[in-house]
Amino acid sequence: MSKTVLEEYRDIECLYDAISKDLNSKEYLANRFSLRFIFVPDFDHMAKLCNYLTKSMNLKEINVSKMLPHDDGQVTPQRIVETIKNEDKNLLITSLSEISRFYGEDDFLSLFLDLAYIEKKNKIYVPVVGIYERFRNEVMPVFSRSNESAPIWALSLQDITPNQIFIPKFEYDFKSNDQYHVVKNVRDWINLWNNQSITKNIVCTSRFILHSHENVFPDYFFKFNILDNQKEFLRQVYNINIPVEYKPEDNMHWNEIIKKINNDPKIDTIKKIILESTNKRKISDNEVFDIWINENIDETVRWMLKHYVLLNDSSDSYIKRVLSSTYDYSPKGLENLIWEKILEIPVDTMVFKEMANERKEYLIKFYEKYPGKDVDNRLIEKLNEKINQQSKLSDKLAYLTNSTYYEKEQIFKILGNYCNDMENTDGILEDIAFCYPELYYYLKAVDESDENSWIEEYFREYRWARVLNNPEKIKNLINIHNNNAESFYKWYSPFKNIHSEDVSKYGKSVWIDALGLEWISLITNIIKNDYPNISIETEVDYSALPTTTEYNLFDFENMEKNKELDNYVHSQNAYSHPKSLIDELDIINKLFRRLCNNLKENVLIVSDHGFTSFSTRQHSEVAAAKIEDTGHSGRYGWVNEDFNTHEVITHKHSDGKRVALCLKHNTLNKTPRKEVHGGATPEEVIVPIIRLSKNKNGKLSKNKPVQENNEYEIRLQNDIINTKDKISLEITPWPKSVKLKDQDDNEYILDYSDESFWNLQNPEKKASVVTYAVVIDGNIIKNIEINTKGFIEKDLGI
Repeated sequence: MSKTVLEEYRDIECLYDAISKDLNSKEYLANRFSLRFIFVPDFDHMAKLCNYLTKSMNLKEINVSKMLPHDDGQVTPQRIVETIKNEDKNLLITSLSEISRFYGEDDFLSLFLDLAYIEKKNKIYVPVVGIYERFRNEVMPVFSRSNESAPIWALSLQDITPNQIFIPKFEYDFKSNDQYHVVKNVRDWINLWNNQSITKNIVCTSRFILHSHENVFPDYFFKFNILDNQKEFLRQVYNINIPVEYKPEDNMHWNEIIKKINNDPKIDTIKKIILESTNKRKISDNEVFDIWINENIDETVRWMLKHYVLLNDSSDSYIKRVLSSTYDYSPKGLENLIWEKILEIPVDTMVFKEMANERKEYLIKFYEKYPGKDVDNRLIEKLNEKINQQSKLSDKLAYLTNSTYYEKEQIFKILGNYCNDMENTDGILEDIAFCYPELYYYLKAVDESDENSWIEEYFREYRWARVLNNPEKIKNLINIHNNNAESFYKWYSPFKNIHSEDVSKYGKSVWIDALGLEWISLITNIIKNDYPNISIETEVDYSALPTTTEYNLFDFENMEKNKELDNYVHSQNAYSHPKSLIDELDIINKLFRRLCNNLKENVLIVSDHGFTSFSTRQHSEVAAAKIEDTGHSGRYGWVNEDFNTHEVITHKHSDGKRVALCLKHNTLNKTPRKEVHGGATPEEVIVPIIRLSKNKNGKLSKNKPVQENNEYEIRLQNDIINTKDKISLEITPWPKSVKLKDQDDNEYILDYSDESFWNLQNPEKKASVVTYAVVIDGNIIKNIEINTKGFIEKDLGI
């Protein structure tokens, strides 16, 4: 055998010839030492060489991997050498390079020198891949045989692109996919190279290889890349840069991003992941909070949403301030910060007003999602402290909204402290409008009088009396208009209006039990301010006496009766201020919003009676009459003789019976604990007649309902949009043309520049509700209703 350090062969056939001659050589040096190291350029050539040596040369194969103590273990050099020494046949040793490349310097040198000096009559061939540089640097300088008999052969090392081996330091359950192959342990590592040619990147999760990789000498075949964290994994393996600072506490979210990208590599940005996870095409700043409180959204999407907003929203929004401080990615995780962040902003600045508006919207949405959830006591203390620091009423109320009972109660408390001594409360209504719109609507006067001009003044004072829990001003008015029978009958005339009504004009009639004239301002303001597509007409009417349902029945055909308010009044254990009024405002508000939201035809609304809040023990006393046979907690009683005083009148019923009625807030034999009716105070007697109809001026379409054509499935992307949005329809099957037609027969042609939707820039330039007929290929298919908001949302670029 030639005395050269390395014998190199240009092709594998030449190497086969050399091996064949070596096996048959009779030279002393060729037979003194058993080992032949063969460096091959890759595992394809390794496989060919091993096949040749086992089948053509009849060598016995010893695969070092069979010596592994367990899947992710290592074989000592001593065991390898001893195993080989114990064999007498000509041998092929495989997998040695994949075991030895992770040895430390001493073990690597010991293995190859001990093998090189084996003196036996058999021949031992050891093909290896990718460790030539290390062998040359660590073994050759001390290899004394190199100048006398150097059985070191090499198949020409061509230009080879190194295999990228990525070794993550973090824990993750990686699975092989189209982008990379996963090696979980040393046995997988060896089998991978033994069984196939790899064209993908390798992700190696072997803990042994991770801890031993520093022993690997850089070579032409492998490039080991240690990935400190998930962000580095995404950058190096997928070439995806997530512009978020890596923090170990966020590992769960980084792992979830890897999972999402593994499932769909096309989702390669935070933006795409957010849109895919929320099933949206774009996201405005107004939708960020809606997504956050959606319990079907996972925490990682919220985590990404936070960072996307912080990175891409250049404006100073309240949600951005909140997100910058949150580390709780649960649906309820923003609650405390939504409350608290406003406390950092000076109340006398323009930015405070903007932030307060945004904050209010979020609080309302949150407590609509989680009704009845208690506000944290710590937050209440901080908010109360801030409110108490303010001197102006408007500044106190600016920190409050109508989203929780606690806030509503605080509003009443502040108004009570501030307004009880005021002669005129009109100037503070606008301060209430922001924090508690329903209360503002309740207190804001509307035209509610007929020929009895004093009614408007009475109910204005009555509402304030309820708010302040102080009936002193209405006592003066009731002492004038209900001072005795004469003054009472000057204004009272039962059911003078409702029975002349042509009910056939209405598609629907509704009887709301216990709806007194007290509530007409709330109802009118709700509809006029929030439902521009609906007209409201109101009229004053008067209940029959006593003011109970039994004596005020309606016999309109197909009338719908609603007892929510009456049931609440009668179910109270005791009247509680301000809770009872808060609850009643909520009942009326929700009731009429339901009616308006579902209004499809003209509606007539009537009531049998109202009720009073000031006959309770706190504010009333027993009248001098002291009648025993009473009803409704002493508000009326049946008598055989007349009782007519400044407190009680006797009214002759249509059936001839006499009934004694309380003119004021007193009672006939006992004082009730809760709100009552049956007496003759204006709030019990005077009731509204309400007529609702669709309003052409509100741009509600006069398009008649159509029989839907089931040939097409039409999905409206959003039925509530702003003036700068597009109306977008998804239509299946795909039509040839689509138009929308409004109530004035204006036609709008939709385009399909978007791959999924037919689009039309919203024609409306202000808040409105419009019904359009959808015209497909010339035929009206169905009606859709579009609600245009008056404010502009900002697109976040998501």
